[in-house]
Amino acid sequence: MRTRRPSELLGRGAPSKAGSPGFVWEDAVRGFEAVGLPQCAGILRAASQRLGGAARECSERRAQLDRHEVDFQDLDEQFFEIDRADEIDRKMLEFAGRHAKDFYFQGTVTRAVFPVRGARVPPSH
Repeated sequence: MRTRRPSELLGRGAPSKAGSPGFVWEDAVRGFEAVGLPQCAGILRAASQRLGGAARECSERRAQLDRHEVDFQDLDEQFFEIDRADEIDRKMLEFAGRHAKDFYFQGTVTRAVFPVRGARVPPSH
């Protein structure tokens, strides 16, 4: 599994064609808490606090990063210590096992549709 380090989740990592993943850092915090990794959630919160609270909008967050010139190296190292111990993968797999029915899909995906955050998704027929 690919787990992003705090600096990537807040937009300091190498930019990609898809843009910065920084707008999902709060979702990552909730995910870490849900799978039983409060220490990872705390690392992301600490990274956001170094910016005075990470903005959700990419251009605002980039401005924060430039303005504060924050170094996330220590937080990345803390995060990778947990990751190197395979704790993140283990906890995620345990969570998936406990909630297997939520991850089960039977059928054929004919077209992937990605809803806009917060939009109501009509039921499929």
